[in-house]
Amino acid sequence: MQSLLKKIYAFFGKGIDEDTRRFAFSGSLGNAGVQLISMVLVFGTQILIARVGGEEAYGTYSQVFNWFAVLFVLSAFGSDVLLVKQIPIYEAEKNNAGIRGILFWTHRTVFFVALVVITVFAVLVNFCNIPGLANNAYYFNISLPGILLAALMIPHQAFLRGMKKVVLGQTADKIIKPIGLIIGILIFWKIGTSKDIGSYVWANVLAFGLAWLYAFILLIRNKKHFYSTEKIKIEQKEWWNRAAWFTLSGLLFMLSVRLDVLAVGSVMGNVQVGYYNVVLKYADLAAFPIFIISHSIAPLYSSFYDQGKKNELQSLFKNATRMIFFITLFIFLFFLFFGKIILGFFGASYVQGYFSLLILGGGKLFAAMIGPIGLLMMLLGFEKQVNLVLFIQILMTSIALYFLIPLWGLQGAAMATVLGIFIFNLGLFIILKKETGINGSVF
Repeated sequence: MQSLLKKIYAFFGKGIDEDTRRFAFSGSLGNAGVQLISMVLVFGTQILIARVGGEEAYGTYSQVFNWFAVLFVLSAFGSDVLLVKQIPIYEAEKNNAGIRGILFWTHRTVFFVALVVITVFAVLVNFCNIPGLANNAYYFNISLPGILLAALMIPHQAFLRGMKKVVLGQTADKIIKPIGLIIGILIFWKIGTSKDIGSYVWANVLAFGLAWLYAFILLIRNKKHFYSTEKIKIEQKEWWNRAAWFTLSGLLFMLSVRLDVLAVGSVMGNVQVGYYNVVLKYADLAAFPIFIISHSIAPLYSSFYDQGKKNELQSLFKNATRMIFFITLFIFLFFLFFGKIILGFFGASYVQGYFSLLILGGGKLFAAMIGPIGLLMMLLGFEKQVNLVLFIQILMTSIALYFLIPLWGLQGAAMATVLGIFIFNLGLFIILKKETGINGSVF
């Protein structure tokens, strides 16, 4: 194991200095540990809900929280990317007033934006007869407090990531939240409501409450950013502009990865969305390498580019992309040989998603070949180009979903999604190369 780690460490070091290599390697390794623990906790709770609650309960739960993910992006109002981009720059400049100002501004803004999002969604759910929403109105209503708590947790975590405390900045969402969900489920099982779908929704709200509290405690430990007598500095116009673009990017990206499951829920019903949600959960494992590696080094993207270190940025990104590709290839081969077995953990009926899993896994493998190019471009200031490509992707995916779901069901949804993955990654690859000269691929 030590020999393998040494080889990986050496691989990370091609074309970058020792401090950067050490930060990238240690951050990725620590991030991997957090993600593995989170993966075990998340899959454990999902399997429990599917097995104990039944197919209808799990399908309804999936439908509610896939919409929850979309609302969550709107409510967070780009604060995650904004803080990860700006705080490393302010920190390098020793601009403590800027750090305190952006912390205050993001928390205040997220709170009010989240209230607006919740109110508008509540009106849509309760007074508009929208398929997939109106029939689940009760469950959506009781999930709304969780959206506010989840949104307020984001600036806490993003601040820590921006300060290069990458691993610590993910523990609330990845560790505490799933543990809180398990605690909530056990409480409702104890009082005899394990078959009540609403119990699982309430358990999730409780989980987000615990995660928010934990993240808040981590945040206030950085006392110098709260109790300093130095006057805070707020760059209102710039931050609003960037946050709005980041929000649009986040929403478009979320739709690009959730559009298929939302379409399945609207067209095929709650039970089928449960089957497809399991496929997506496993397929997301193929995006696991992108998250653990790219998000660990993300604070370096903007600082390198801002300092004119293009060669170092190119080397860092290429090293990360190659590592991501090889790990993703291994995960895809695992799906190929053991996909039916792992789908069967949820129940025999979930095995029908095997070919959909392979289709989505192939799309993730192609995305790994290009690398985490969307995050890179947003942190370099190309939000508008990312949004344009995302819009085209969503448009083409929507058209494909409309025709392919009636023809091939879950497999049709997977095919439409993979088409969108191709459009997104190829489009950004071309734009990045043209605008910066950076080659965003394994080659």
